[in-house]
Amino acid sequence: MRKRLTIRFANGVISAVIVVFFLGHAALGDAWMFGLVPATMSSLIWAGIALIALHVLVSVITSIDQISDPEYPASDRKKRHLAIKWATGIAISLVAFLHIDNGRSFD
Repeated sequence: MRKRLTIRFANGVISAVIVVFFLGHAALGDAWMFGLVPATMSSLIWAGIALIALHVLVSVITSIDQISDPEYPASDRKKRHLAIKWATGIAISLVAFLHIDNGRSFD
């Protein structure tokens, strides 16, 4: 039980850092469009992508753990919550992919 809480807590911290990253990404993107930030700072995006990849990995682990837990089996409500969480994550990924493709047209 303690291990699960630690992993879920770590995933929560990663999620919070990703939110801060997105806010910083938006601010730097606006500054870049006005010529206030050099394009070389775009390498910071890879740090955000690494955080997102880590978040997806930990989310897969915690989701499998929640679904397959024999001591506390997942309720139908929890299974619906996981399905919605993964559906929204996939939707956000599609939007991010379109954003990346759109960003290339500025070069």
